[in-house]
Amino acid sequence: MNVILGILPFRTGAADEDSLWSLLEIAQRGYPFLKIDCQRTDKQRNEMAKMLLQSPYTYLLMLDADHKHPPDIVDRLMQHVKDDPAKLVVSGLSFRRGAPYDPTAWIVGDDSHVMHMKPNEIPKGLVEVDIVGGSALLIHRVVFDMIPWPWFELTYKDGHYAGEDVTFCNKCRAAGIKIYSDTTVQSPHLTKKWIDEDTFNRGV
Repeated sequence: MNVILGILPFRTGAADEDSLWSLLEIAQRGYPFLKIDCQRTDKQRNEMAKMLLQSPYTYLLMLDADHKHPPDIVDRLMQHVKDDPAKLVVSGLSFRRGAPYDPTAWIVGDDSHVMHMKPNEIPKGLVEVDIVGGSALLIHRVVFDMIPWPWFELTYKDGHYAGEDVTFCNKCRAAGIKIYSDTTVQSPHLTKKWIDEDTFNRGV
């Protein structure tokens, strides 16, 4: 499988043996990993992309370390690009660590309004979206030739903050690159508790 993995270290001090073991279970399947220094998240992601382009690998799967990833996450996300090589960006699904714990996959309406998934109404399977979080993000190397540098950047505009994963998605959309999320490949988010679909549906 022509994929290399990049792990983004814990950024908030959150650590848990479940998240560590999930990464070890993935590593035991024999996938190659990039070695990346601990630094600001946007710089980490840009450095990973550069390392991908200097490697013989076709796909980069970025995994955040403050999530509990399914052991078979690589196989499940890669299956989508095997089935349809035209899919260049595919993510799993996670949930924000703060209330209302909404899923990190959004649709942008014609009026630029960002539409959120509603509790108990998350579609199951692979869905096309406009923005995804970067917790489990699979990217084909050609994407980095199609969008401008810096591929990932933190932006502040009109008092609003956008993370590096959001700006990456915005650049993909501007370049005509479709983004997909497999909502069945879920990676609970670590705070003082795991934030998952059930948390979102309960609203607590």
